[in-house]
Amino acid sequence: MTRPALRVGALPNSLPLAVVLTLIVGACTGSTPSTSSAQPPDQAPSAPSGATSDAPPASAATGPQIGPEPVTIVALDHHFSPGVADFVDSVYEAFMKKYPQVTIERISKGYEENINTQKLALSGDDGPDLAMTGTGFAGLGGLVENGLVVPLDKYYDDWGWRDHYGESWIRLHSFSDDAKVYGSGSVYGVSDATALLGVYYSQAKLDQFGAAYPATLAEFEAICDKAVAAGEVCIQLGNIERWPALNSLDILIDQFESPGPKDQWFFLDPTAKLSDGVRDAVARWQDWAQKGYFVNGFDGKGYSQATTDFVDGSGVFLIDGSWVGSDVAVMGDSVGMKAMPPVSAGGPVATFGAGGDPWVISARSKHPDVAAALLDFWQSPEGRQISADSSFLPPFADGLTFPERSVIQAQADLLTAANEDGGLSTQVLFATPTSISVIGEATQRLMDGQITPDEFMKILEDDRTTFIESR
Repeated sequence: MTRPALRVGALPNSLPLAVVLTLIVGACTGSTPSTSSAQPPDQAPSAPSGATSDAPPASAATGPQIGPEPVTIVALDHHFSPGVADFVDSVYEAFMKKYPQVTIERISKGYEENINTQKLALSGDDGPDLAMTGTGFAGLGGLVENGLVVPLDKYYDDWGWRDHYGESWIRLHSFSDDAKVYGSGSVYGVSDATALLGVYYSQAKLDQFGAAYPATLAEFEAICDKAVAAGEVCIQLGNIERWPALNSLDILIDQFESPGPKDQWFFLDPTAKLSDGVRDAVARWQDWAQKGYFVNGFDGKGYSQATTDFVDGSGVFLIDGSWVGSDVAVMGDSVGMKAMPPVSAGGPVATFGAGGDPWVISARSKHPDVAAALLDFWQSPEGRQISADSSFLPPFADGLTFPERSVIQAQADLLTAANEDGGLSTQVLFATPTSISVIGEATQRLMDGQITPDEFMKILEDDRTTFIESR
């Protein structure tokens, strides 16, 4: 598939994202929602798989009703980076101002720590009322299987949530009640954000090397060659947690594999096969590591430190998600975000895009409706505006506007372009509960030259096969 050269930033100033963020729902189906010229490009009316821009806000449907008695709820998240942490606090403060009888106690952990300990946390009577988890079997599936969370279908139906999210988005948060089948059954989660992977770039560093943002992978590599020769960091990375490199490698894979096979692989279709292109991407990734494109000592550096270092001027590129937008936004006009360049000029814009990590409500919560009210507030105009003002890409953006050269506008442009090209997909490297440990370790060994691309592919396939057979 080819498309004309994308003019990022060519969308009008302060463009509302109502259609742009609905477009993300094609991630799992490859479908492109229809849009109307009378609607801003985010979630258009009658878009079959996305939120409708004329749908009422969640809180305008039946909506939450919280009694006057004081109540405390505990919320567990992995919004741990500084900019996002401040944003979450702002949302909670606004919610408690609206409902002064409610007190929110916040617990925040790193992603891997949260995923690895939340089953225990949700098993206790004094555990959180609501919590963030990961998508798929690695996070949500295990909670459903152990009866630790409750279905949210009544809130989707009665509070208007389903009006905002298309079926392919909801599919990412759905399981059969026995957790054997992913992508159908009851809905157990809801996102507070849009998750989008891309390449942040330092315009100052590109100017230093006399380069524009690369149009192809070969041009990307040429910039890295110049950076390495000049003693500069080309790609900033902190991978001590092992999952950051999986995210980065996954969007390189996007340039070699189409969304269909990736989605089949992610949803554990036993007949799914990956093309030889995935192995080619893995080989390319190893080559980048061997050539020194990544910052020295990346496996000993924390994820958040890499973002800080990039903001402080270390690195031409940072391969990361929309969730660090609020952290890099302090760079102002000197930072942008685009897709990983395609193999060939004019190739499709391809990346991971979906609902952010889901929030769930504990089966042991004494106040499930109050917890749901907080999740509803994330989706309200007030909650989403706080998100937008913090450069945190909201789950949908009816009526919201953004400055033309802002990071969040760049994310919107990327999302639009990827959807237009049918390039949104799920992640090959996160299909099983053991992905972070098994594939994460294999990625570290791959980058260190300890295993070959073929050996990596066998580990990837064996991990998935073992899990499918265990179901």
